[in-house]
Amino acid sequence: IGSVKSNVGHLLSAAGIAGLIKTVLAVEHGTIPPTVGCERPNPRLRLDSSPFRVQRAPSPWRPEGRRLAGVSAFGLGGTNAHAIVAEPDPAWRETYHQERRALPPPEFRRGRYWL
Repeated sequence: IGSVKSNVGHLLSAAGIAGLIKTVLAVEHGTIPPTVGCERPNPRLRLDSSPFRVQRAPSPWRPEGRRLAGVSAFGLGGTNAHAIVAEPDPAWRETYHQERRALPPPEFRRGRYWL
């Protein structure tokens, strides 16, 4: 269990994307980042008898299969969102990196893009 608010504060309408970015980076780099400032979790959570824990220090993320993570965002106006982030299949990753090329620079025609 982690949070990005302890790292950057509450970003209002950008809070959800900050959590998504932190999660994507954790999946990509294979490291579970710590939750800053969580010294004693609420005992009502009963984390001792749960498979979940608050991450207090960075640790390697070595799952038995692909890395999977969930990201939730709860808007002040009542909007809720949840996304599942998954590590790509290794075969796809190799193909992607071999075929990846830079995009050509855009052509800026004077009358269309300039003020």
